Amino acid sequence: MANSWFRMYSEAVDDEKLRLLAFEDRWHFVAILCCKNSEILDNNDPLLRRKVALKLGLDLATLDEVARRLSEVGLIDRETLQPLKWDERQFKSDSSKERVQRYREKQKKHEVSKCNSYGNVTVTCQESDTDTDTDIKKHLVKKSDQIRENLPEVTEQTFTDFLQLRKAKKSPLTIRAIENIRSEASKAGISLETALIECCARGWVGFKAEWYMKTQIQNARASPPDRDEFNKRQTEIAKQKLFGIGSKNEKDITHEARAL
Repeated sequence: MANSWFRMYSEAVDDEKLRLLAFEDRWHFVAILCCKNSEILDNNDPLLRRKVALKLGLDLATLDEVARRLSEVGLIDRETLQPLKWDERQFKSDSSKERVQRYREKQKKHEVSKCNSYGNVTVTCQESDTDTDTDIKKHLVKKSDQIRENLPEVTEQTFTDFLQLRKAKKSPLTIRAIENIRSEASKAGISLETALIECCARGWVGFKAEWYMKTQIQNARASPPDRDEFNKRQTEIAKQKLFGIGSKNEKDITHEARAL
């Protein structure tokens, strides 16, 4: 069964390919993405183009023109209507089909038949807390590896540091959390790597562009050392070097020190 949703990134509003299209063709592209997610485009159906045309509310001739325009900017394949780079933007882990299937198979393995003096009895084995904890840990490790594979732009050290931070805060790292941070980093005009480094430095389990901008403004407004206090300290140092502390020959050389 297909997912009822798919990933649409906030950067689409600035995507050069989409901005080359008229407004109605941008919607046509979104509608084709919906057809792809519904597995309509994956069926070897001779009526495929008719069904897509019906979904988009177009006749076949107009659909062909839409396909031509979308393929010209590199968004879909003109012949198959398949969106390009679909697999790069969507993740297999988004689907619960395989996860549910693994769970059901695991449950079946725990159903064993035992025989006793009264006949055959079917017993359902209960998982111990230790087994459950071990499974959870294995699941989290596997999940973090999957997330790592999709972050080639982030160094291993930064990813490990952020993973440990989330673990210490009892906030397991998820793909959705990373995508939210990526989106906010884009708003702040910085890379995902920089955003994660900032999170580690400040103890943030998440990232918001407004947080980052606020810290930048605060750093820019940090006042330099008070000039009068600085001059006063320099005068005291000069006096100590010339006369020694508490010398009878000590005199006020504030103006001379400032002149130096």
